[in-house]
Amino acid sequence: LNNQLVAISGRAQMLLRDAEKQTFDKAPHHAQIILDQSKRMGVLAKGLMDYTRSNVNLEPMDLNGMLTSTIEFVKSDKRFRGVEWDVQLDPELPQVRADVGQIQGVFINLFVNAADAMGAQEKRRAISVVTKLDPRAKSAEIVVQDTGPGIRRENLPRMFEFMFTTKPEGHGFGLSTSHRTIENHGGKITVDSEPGQGARFHIELPLSGPGSWH
Repeated sequence: LNNQLVAISGRAQMLLRDAEKQTFDKAPHHAQIILDQSKRMGVLAKGLMDYTRSNVNLEPMDLNGMLTSTIEFVKSDKRFRGVEWDVQLDPELPQVRADVGQIQGVFINLFVNAADAMGAQEKRRAISVVTKLDPRAKSAEIVVQDTGPGIRRENLPRMFEFMFTTKPEGHGFGLSTSHRTIENHGGKITVDSEPGQGARFHIELPLSGPGSWH
């Protein structure tokens, strides 16, 4: 945040100096930089708020229905053009007690990351989503997998670290926030990957919500 503030302050000072000289030809350029940096600060602030949020508003959630609608929602984004979807949802899966908005945010993040990882690769671009009821653990299992280049072995242990990112324009909030969200629901999220074989995220959510499962 401080880096963005330095840029905004510097450009504001340039605008003031130009105004004193009555020269405004560079004003649009200065204003654009201030606007861009302000937007970046907004993204950072939202990421920090999402990451530190601990309250969970539990309500009955149709996990399969939520995943279906979320997939339909993200399909309209241009980054998903040409992506094949392999969706296998367990019809025996009962409702889960969860914060629908927060859990949906987790899957939007996983889907966007998968699409970004596959980019414009020539080989098949596909995302698979599988749900399964684990009656013994009284939990729902969800697996999200892509056909991208995979995650480098040295990065695997750091994927859920706060502010760790491999994207040039990334902030490192997405997966760390997803990890915290799942933990706040009493669940678990893990990732495994082999180079060239894509990334595979495995999520377990207790059916009755946080504190219902040990």
